[in-house]
Amino acid sequence: MPRQLPKLEQLEVSYCQELKVIVLKNGGKEEEKEENNNNTNSFLQLTSLRLEDLQSLKSFFTSRSETQSLFTSQVTFPALERLQIIRLTKITEIWDSKLLPSESFRQLRDVTIRSCEKLVNVGSSNMPRQLPKLEQLKVSYCQELKVIVLKNGGEEEEKEENNNNTNSFLQLTSLTLEGLRSLKSFFTSRSETQSLFTSQV
Repeated sequence: MPRQLPKLEQLEVSYCQELKVIVLKNGGKEEEKEENNNNTNSFLQLTSLRLEDLQSLKSFFTSRSETQSLFTSQVTFPALERLQIIRLTKITEIWDSKLLPSESFRQLRDVTIRSCEKLVNVGSSNMPRQLPKLEQLKVSYCQELKVIVLKNGGEEEEKEENNNNTNSFLQLTSLTLEGLRSLKSFFTSRSETQSLFTSQV
């Protein structure tokens, strides 16, 4: 799909109740050959993405057999500035917790997440590095959400935290947290219990 639509700037997908994936990796020989030359699929010009009321959606890019987060390293959005995720009732993760900072999402400025009832966290503790230009973050009515940024304690992450023990959203000017009944902290591990904001972020 990214190669078929190289100049796509805006994508909105909404109210498709049986849709499970946006881009399906079907494992065909031609596709495998192309993936060997380039193992990522890039929407180079896409600046705005809205996914709304897709109650069966599990991932943006996947095969039929894989279960994973909404976005993985298999697909990139180097120009994306605005992301809206609304009423995706199946997703539990937005970004893969193992996804390291790359060119993908580095232009993202405005993120809205609403009514994703099974979502348990927005991102892992590399999220500030993944989204260095984030200016607005709105998270609302996600009933199972316990933490915004999950400290997952991976070896690479611990190494980076030793060099820098805070996680800074340097460009963030607007933060809205609304109707999050299970929220315990903005930044924490699964085992920690603490106040909403700490010195770690």
